[in-house]
Amino acid sequence: MKTKEMIEALEKKGYEIKEPESRFLRLRHSDRKFILLEDEEGGWLVRCWFEKENLNDFECFEKENLGHFWIKGGTRPFEMLINGVWRRVEEKVYVRFLRE
Repeated sequence: MKTKEMIEALEKKGYEIKEPESRFLRLRHSDRKFILLEDEEGGWLVRCWFEKENLNDFECFEKENLGHFWIKGGTRPFEMLINGVWRRVEEKVYVRFLRE
């Protein structure tokens, strides 16, 4: 049953259907150093390394096995579009840029 059909069926039974809260978190660009996106409470969602020197330190990349950017999915789940399908992610994701 589609959402619209379910809403109509519930309204016929006397339930009051209100507009649901958006499932998407409102994001803001951060003005804090090394943090790119944050949530409404100021918690970081996407950040890069704390020290920009590490961005080109390949020994540090290998030792820490991290990426250029970190996306916080553990406390703020998100979805990634992979091969045309939105997939839910509920863990911290490390992102690295590759050469072509």
